[in-house]
Amino acid sequence: MNLKNYSRETVPARMPGLALLNVNKSGVLRLNASALKQVGLDIGVAPPPAGWRLMFHQDLDKPRDWYLSLGDEQGFELRIVKEKDLCAQNTVMAKAILNSLDLGTSGSFPIGKEPVREGKVLLWPLITAVVKPNPTASGR
Repeated sequence: MNLKNYSRETVPARMPGLALLNVNKSGVLRLNASALKQVGLDIGVAPPPAGWRLMFHQDLDKPRDWYLSLGDEQGFELRIVKEKDLCAQNTVMAKAILNSLDLGTSGSFPIGKEPVREGKVLLWPLITAVVKPNPTASGR
């Protein structure tokens, strides 16, 4: 028998390089470095200009479907966190995402590799199908 062993020591908690949006009920909406690269933001080239903003979009026909886009003056302003990630801060927005998915205090959402075009806007899908509802979710 030729077995390969898998354990906490040999398997990472997350796939390296996975583009993620992390959300918590205190309002932090954080894009990791892989997510920034995927949506075309590069803080390695220069600090983000004050105009870098993030917008969120919910499909009202499918309320568990969420998208993000790079916004204009109406979006949530992004700031650098730990030299490689960007985050926005808005408690109402974070809770809207978490509550629509029946989550409690936080969630991590992979970002789709290809955007969807809606008019002139590129929408990056949040992969919410992999998120399991929390039966004890609170905060509604």
